[in-house]
Amino acid sequence: MKIEHNILIFIIAFHTLTPIALCQKYAAILGSDDRFGPEMVMRIEVRDSETHLPIDNARITLKENSSGINTFTLQTDEYGIGIVIVLAWGMFPSSGMLTVIAPDYHFWETKVEQWDYYSKKNDFPLLIEGMKYDWTFSNRPSISETISALKHGRYTIFRGNYTFYGPPCFEYAIDLVRVQRRDN
Repeated sequence: MKIEHNILIFIIAFHTLTPIALCQKYAAILGSDDRFGPEMVMRIEVRDSETHLPIDNARITLKENSSGINTFTLQTDEYGIGIVIVLAWGMFPSSGMLTVIAPDYHFWETKVEQWDYYSKKNDFPLLIEGMKYDWTFSNRPSISETISALKHGRYTIFRGNYTFYGPPCFEYAIDLVRVQRRDN
């Protein structure tokens, strides 16, 4: 009986924590309630500044300014893409630093403010290829379908279109500069 109790606690703890954690190494999900779909989506593409080739395994981190705690850390996939899906605005820091680090490249960072994204949430609605209507309860892709579409470029952003409802998609195209090595 005691073993069953411990297993039950493990299952409850695992079920509760899983949606908040990384779902895959190249995608982060912030929040746990996806009944209404994402509040916001970020697609971060990391490339070499000279060749424009994707940089895989670049580390993308969002650190909250007030506490210094990492909100998420993920790695880019083989296409140099990292994806963040925010299911609850409260899980995204009000102020933070978005940083990209890759071996043999100079790091890149920018300050991010939750209000900047929230105030533009109607300006960049996301449409996944194959969708015919707005993101409604019955017509919205799953989290994995959304990640796949963003990873493979099967989406459109209706910039400045207020007639279509969908979560905003903010895109970053980051070109990292290779570190010049000096020979001694």
